[in-house]
Amino acid sequence: MERTGVPSEEVLDAVDDIRAGRPRVLVVVGDGADRTLDSTIAACGDADVVRVPSHARERALPLAVLVTLLLRLGPLPRGPLTDLATQGVGESTVSLGVALIDHLSARAEKRAILIVVPRLDLVDVASTDVLLFAMNRLDNARVGLLAGSRAPLPDVGDAEVFLLDGEPPLPPDLAVEDRADEVLAPPAPRLTATSEVDGVAVADRDPFLIVVRAGERAAAQGARLAAAQVWSTAATLAPDPPTAAATYLRAAAAAWDAGRPDLAVEALGEAGLDLADPAERAAAAILEGQILTWTTSAEAARTALLARAEDLEPEHAATLLVSAAAIATMAAHADAEDLARRALRTARACGASATTVLSAQIMLTHAALMRCDGAIPREVTAAFELGDEVTDQIGPGAERDVLGMGQMVGFDQMIREEWRAARTTFGGVLRAARQAGYDGAARFAAAMDAEVAWRIGRWPEARAGALAEAEFVAGVGRRAGTWGDPTYARVEAALGHVELAVEHAGRAARSADALGLEALGAWSRHALGLAALADGRPEDAIAPLEWVAQVALSSGPRHPGILWWHGDLLEAYVATGRVVEATRLQRRLEALARSGNAWCAAICARAEGLLRGDRSALTRSAQKLDALGAPFEAARSRLALAELGDRGAATAALGAFTSLGAAPWVERARLAGGLAPVAEPTTLANLTPAELRVALAVGRGRTTREAASELALSPRTVDAHLQAIYRKLQVRSRTQLALVLGERGTD
Repeated sequence: MERTGVPSEEVLDAVDDIRAGRPRVLVVVGDGADRTLDSTIAACGDADVVRVPSHARERALPLAVLVTLLLRLGPLPRGPLTDLATQGVGESTVSLGVALIDHLSARAEKRAILIVVPRLDLVDVASTDVLLFAMNRLDNARVGLLAGSRAPLPDVGDAEVFLLDGEPPLPPDLAVEDRADEVLAPPAPRLTATSEVDGVAVADRDPFLIVVRAGERAAAQGARLAAAQVWSTAATLAPDPPTAAATYLRAAAAAWDAGRPDLAVEALGEAGLDLADPAERAAAAILEGQILTWTTSAEAARTALLARAEDLEPEHAATLLVSAAAIATMAAHADAEDLARRALRTARACGASATTVLSAQIMLTHAALMRCDGAIPREVTAAFELGDEVTDQIGPGAERDVLGMGQMVGFDQMIREEWRAARTTFGGVLRAARQAGYDGAARFAAAMDAEVAWRIGRWPEARAGALAEAEFVAGVGRRAGTWGDPTYARVEAALGHVELAVEHAGRAARSADALGLEALGAWSRHALGLAALADGRPEDAIAPLEWVAQVALSSGPRHPGILWWHGDLLEAYVATGRVVEATRLQRRLEALARSGNAWCAAICARAEGLLRGDRSALTRSAQKLDALGAPFEAARSRLALAELGDRGAATAALGAFTSLGAAPWVERARLAGGLAPVAEPTTLANLTPAELRVALAVGRGRTTREAASELALSPRTVDAHLQAIYRKLQVRSRTQLALVLGERGTD
C-alpha cells in the first residue's frame, strides 16, 4: 500500500473544489423532502448528484452520511440526479456502498476514483468493510483514499492513500446531519490476513471473506437486516456450494430475526434443506417451521418439523420437537404437552446439551400450564424455579434460544398473576433483543408486556407497546396477524375508539383463521367482544366471546389466567337476559375459583352479584380486583354495584374510569349514579401513536436526543411532537408531563 505524504496537484485541485462547495460528484443521504439535502444539492449545481436512501434504524449508516464525498479525477459528464432508492438497492451499508461504487464505475469507466473521508474515526465498522470491498472490486481503476492524518487507517490493499496534515474543512452546507456521535460505533480493528472467520483465515483480497466479515460486524451491532443482505451477497461469492448454502442459511436466520420473513424465505430457498452438517439441517428445519407457521399454516409447520425430526440425531431431533410443541400451543393442538414430554425424554436420553434440556423443560412447563384448568399440576409448580435459571441468562449478548425461553417464562408469570415479575422478564427480553437486533423476539416481548400493562391499568404503555408491534408486522408485509393487534384493540375499545379496535382485532382474527392459530384467534375475538360491549351492543359480543369459550373448553388453552374473557361474556349474557347461559358460566367460574386463581374468584363473585342482585358479592369482587391490581375490572364490579343503587360505588367507578380514559364506561357510571357530567379529561387517548411514544420516552426522563435515538426520529421531530403533546395535555414542562403520565398509570 502506498501512503503519499503530499497529494498530487490533481488531488489538491479536487480538495479545493470540495472546500469551495464544488464537488465533482456529490453523494447525499436522505429522502427528497429533506430541506437540508435540497439546499446542499442546490449549492452544488455543477456536481453529478447521487442520492442514497437513509435507514437510520439499522444504526450502520452509509459512508456518505458522514459528509463523505466520492469524486472522479478529471472531467465527468453532468448527468441527472440518480436516486439509488428507486433502483432496488438493498438497505444494508454494504449493499448501498457497493451500488454507489458500481454506479460511479459505470459512469466514468476507468477514470481514477478519489474517496474523501475527512475523519475515518467517524466511519462505522460496516462502512470500513465497504472500503475494503470497494478497493478490491475496483482493481481495474486507480483508487485513492484521502483521509485525515489523525484517523486510524484500514488496510485498503493496493490503493493509494493520501494523508493530510489536518481534516479538510468543509463548508457547513455540505454537512448532511451531525449525528455521528449518537449512532456510530468505535473504529473497526484492522482486518488482516491473521483474522479468522469460523476458523478460516481471512485473505485481504478475498471478496467472499471480506463480505462475510462485514455481515458479522453488522450482526454484532444488532443490524440483523443488514447482516442478512450482506450474507446473501457473500453467498454468491462463496468458493463452493456447501459454503454458499451455509451462508444463505445465515442470511435467512438473520432476516427472520429482523422480522423479514419474505427475505428469509428467499435465502432459505437458496440454501436448501439438505445441508451437509446435522446442526445446519436442524437449524434450517426449525427456521422453515417458523416461516410456515406465520406464512402458510401452523399445521403445515408442525407436520414438517415432526417429519424432519425422524431423520436427525436425537439431540437435534429434540430441538425440533420443542419447536413443534411451541407451534402446537399456538394452534391449540391437543398434543402440545405430549410433544414437549417427548422432547425432554429424547434430550435426556442422548445426553444433550444443558441448553437443549432446559429448553425442553421450559416448554413442558409452559404447555402443561396452558392446558390446566387453573389447578396447577405439582410437576409444573416444581419446575417454576427453572424460570429463574432462564431469567438469570437474559441480558446483553443473550442467545436467541435464551430469549425464546424468556418469552415463555414471562408468559407463564403473567398466567400466574405475577405482574411485576412478568414485566421484568419481558423488559429484559425486550432490551436484549433490541440490542442484538432480534426484532421478532423484541416485538413479541413488547406485545406481551403490553398485555400485562393493559391488565394492571397502565394503558398508555399498553397502547404504545402493542401498536408498535402491530405496525411493525404490518409494515413488513407479513400475511400473519400479530399478538399486538388484539391488545391494542382492547385498549382502543375501552377508550371508546371502537372502529379502530374492530379494525385491528379483525385483522388478527382473519390471519389467525387462515393460519390455524386458534390461540391468536381467541385473543382477537375477545377484543371484538369487548369492542361490542363498549359500543353498547352486548348481543353482538356474545358470538365472538362464545367462540373463545369453545376453544378454551375443547383442546385449547384452558387456564383462566391466559385470557380474561369470562367477565365480558358474563356481562353480555346478563345484559341480553340469557340467564341460563350466565348461570352455567357462573358454575364454571366457581370450579375455576377453587384452584386459587385470584382473578377468577373475583369474577365469580361478580357473577353472584349480577345474577342474584347481591351487593356484598359485588363489593367482595371489587376488593379482590383491587388487591390483584386490576383497576378496570375493579371499576366494572363497582359499576354493577352502582346499577343496584349504590351512589358511592358509582362515584368510585366514575373516578377510576375517568382516570383510565375509558369513555364508554365513564358515561355508564355517571348515569348509574345520577352524577353530573364530568369535564373532559386531558387524556393520553387524545395523543396520536407517534406523540404517545415521544411522551412515554420523555416522561421516563429521556433527553430530546436520547428520545430521538431510541425512536429513530430526528431531535427536531421529537421537539415538534412535544409541543403538540403539551398543548393536548395542557402541560408546560417535562416535569408536568411526567406527573400526568404517573397519574395515568405509567409509573
